[in-house]
Amino acid sequence: MKSFRATLVSFVALASLLPGHVNAQLSYKRDGVDTTSTTSVEAYGGNQDHTGTLTLSDGGKMATFAGNAWKAFKIDPYEIKYHTRLTFSAELIEASEINAICLDADRTYNNQRPRCFAFGGTQNVANDSNFKLLEYNTVGGGSKDYEVPVGQYFTGTMNYIAFIQDKDHNRLAGKSIVKDISILDGTSFAIDLYG
Repeated sequence: MKSFRATLVSFVALASLLPGHVNAQLSYKRDGVDTTSTTSVEAYGGNQDHTGTLTLSDGGKMATFAGNAWKAFKIDPYEIKYHTRLTFSAELIEASEINAICLDADRTYNNQRPRCFAFGGTQNVANDSNFKLLEYNTVGGGSKDYEVPVGQYFTGTMNYIAFIQDKDHNRLAGKSIVKDISILDGTSFAIDLYG
């Protein structure tokens, strides 16, 4: 029985090192303050997350995706208001079908409103109500900075920052980097009319 326990413990330790498993937290800015996710990486979109991997570097500020990877990080609840903005940088190294970043209440994905912001890919998602299309980056186009007025698309409490790198055909292909994520509660403004 002792050798079985030792083997089981060794297998569990080995499994934590397999591709796609990360024992690190995502670092991002929350209203200008550096913070981290409350959990390590989790699957996103039900059975969509297959053989893809996620590697965090630069203190958790840079996420590199390879293959078909649908990943999520739980964050402290964040109230998205009309003036909330999401900023990040993205680079496409190898083509995928969909590249997107999402702010979501849960990990189910299919909310039928734009919670995901697509920044690249070969699949046409223009008519998919889960996505808002950003200006697409191109493979080899370098890092592109994005500022998304998320509060103009939805409001409410979000609990996850999620990522989609969809690659159903040849699930090991596709590579991208997302870094320097920030969620900011912008301030409202008033226009005074004189005269």
